[in-house]
Amino acid sequence: MAVIMRMVAGFGAAAVAAFGVAIKVEMFVFMVIMALATALVPFIGQNWGAKRFDRVREAIHCANKFSIWWGMGHFVLFVFLALPLGYLFSKDPEVSKIITYYLWIIPVSYGLRGASFLSISAFNAINKTLVATGLNLIRMFLLYIPFAYLGLLISGLFGLFCGLCLANIIAGLIAIRWNRRIYRSFGVS
Repeated sequence: MAVIMRMVAGFGAAAVAAFGVAIKVEMFVFMVIMALATALVPFIGQNWGAKRFDRVREAIHCANKFSIWWGMGHFVLFVFLALPLGYLFSKDPEVSKIITYYLWIIPVSYGLRGASFLSISAFNAINKTLVATGLNLIRMFLLYIPFAYLGLLISGLFGLFCGLCLANIIAGLIAIRWNRRIYRSFGVS
């Protein structure tokens, strides 16, 4: 986040303020997904140890489905609330505009970003910590930072937000795919 914040800082104090507000709003959305990811660990770990792979598969499937719906719901919510939220958090029109753009772009990826969090927790639960770490590293260093930078070069701050959104989507798809692959190798269909 420090690297992304440095990129945002190139657009001035208004951009930094807006980005900070948008991240805090985003944390309210992800508190539920983080709680679900935390609850998933003992459930998956216990069922994995008991060789109840059917329950593990079902738990991951339900958690990912919830994440996708949760993300889509917030995307729709922010389509309508981004502008009022922008003005609620700042009277500065530039800050409000940037908050609004962020909340119109990034929430498209919330569902898959949540699926990525859930996958990482699931891998930790079955003692695949290197896979979990690998997913985090791929998301951050191969997707998040490079896509943000590429978006920045193409279209400034708006492009940076689009790059972050695209990175979240790809990371989520990779996590889901990797999750399925690992579980299939253990005979979980």
